Amino acid sequence: MLFLTCQLGRPCTVESFGNWFKDQCRVAGMPHCSAHRLHQGQATRIADAGGGELEIKSFLAHATPNDGGTYVKKANRAKQADKALARATGLKPDQNLTSLSGRLDKPTPQAFEQKGKK
Repeated sequence: MLFLTCQLGRPCTVESFGNWFKDQCRVAGMPHCSAHRLHQGQATRIADAGGGELEIKSFLAHATPNDGGTYVKKANRAKQADKALARATGLKPDQNLTSLSGRLDKPTPQAFEQKGKK
């Protein structure tokens, strides 16, 4: 077992470790990173590699298998989308045709320009 200590030599809580890690990421010039995001990223990698809900639940130390289901469903959705696009286009399904990354599948607000009026 591994015990992490924070200030004053006391064991870290989940919150205090997360805050410390986020501070270190900011100092390193990576303000978008956090311990939670790294944890989620690894769970996604497990699902993408064919890992099941129970494996992800074990990795995340969650109480129910359904907690890992989110990652498995997303990985399966991307694989099914690749198969569908390959069927429609005649391309090989192993070419990762879809763009279901976290940044690309979420809508972002965009500013509208009004033409002719200022």
